[in-house]
Amino acid sequence: MVGVHKSTACRVIRRVSLALSRRLPRYAHLPTEAESAVMKQQFRQASGIPGIVGCIDGTHVHIQAPSEHEWPGSTHDARILRESQLSNTFEAGGVSGILLGDSGYPLKRWLMTPVVAPRTQQERRYNTIHAATRSTVERCIGVLKRR
Repeated sequence: MVGVHKSTACRVIRRVSLALSRRLPRYAHLPTEAESAVMKQQFRQASGIPGIVGCIDGTHVHIQAPSEHEWPGSTHDARILRESQLSNTFEAGGVSGILLGDSGYPLKRWLMTPVVAPRTQQERRYNTIHAATRSTVERCIGVLKRR
């Protein structure tokens, strides 16, 4: 698409990917116990829900696919989570706390999702608080996409 040979493009993509992956731990990591304690306190003050260490969501970034050898379509958030190290770490108890996710994620002991078709006032209140708290990650994704 940009006039370079396929092998050159592959080498460049590999080098950039490796460089980014080396820097990733500096910017994206699971919280330490001390960080978890602070986050739990902050989320509890904001939402009233104990034990929250973060919120999770996925987003799609538009990439113009080549006209030949097109790439496969998008993958659902739940599948990405299921196959991630994040899921393995939470399942193994490596992080003490819970995440909030939207209804596209499965309910887990460490992942709270909204109540589908709430019937009681408590369920509706929970959903309202859950959505307001989880909006943190949606605002963050919005900021990143605008960049």
